[in-house]
Amino acid sequence: MLNTYAKLAKGAQVKGHDDKVVFTGSDTGGRYTVTLREPDKENGVLITVASWRKE
Repeated sequence: MLNTYAKLAKGAQVKGHDDKVVFTGSDTGGRYTVTLREPDKENGVLITVASWRKE
């Protein structure tokens, strides 16, 4: 899973291993974190997104 999503992470920092990957980065609106977890291959991927706006 790490290799697949790391290629799509354009500009984000990528940390993780096969069953959990965390992307952190920033854009014009603020900062963000995306966590992808794959607890088991049969039930898909769980995605958690957090973002903070610049003030």
